[in-house]
Amino acid sequence: MDALNEEITQLKLNTDAVEKERDFYFSKLRDVEIMCQMAEFKEMPVVKAIIQILYASDENVDVLQIAQSAIEETHRNVDVLQIEQSADEETHSTD
Repeated sequence: MDALNEEITQLKLNTDAVEKERDFYFSKLRDVEIMCQMAEFKEMPVVKAIIQILYASDENVDVLQIAQSAIEETHRNVDVLQIEQSADEETHSTD
């Protein structure tokens, strides 16, 4: 009987430790979520990708790939804008 009581006590301690760790990480995720909802960050592509990941259901296993694709698309758009800006600067510098 003492062995069972000891095992129960150990299981309760383990459960408490796991719950504490869960609460810690949930709090961190909640902080990230709140930050992502702030107006100055809300429209950033990486923040949109993070929101997709945070709100994805378990059924949507491709969400990471979708988020990465969104970020890659943004990088391509930025590259195009930089090329266009460089071309404009070259045009204006030769005038």
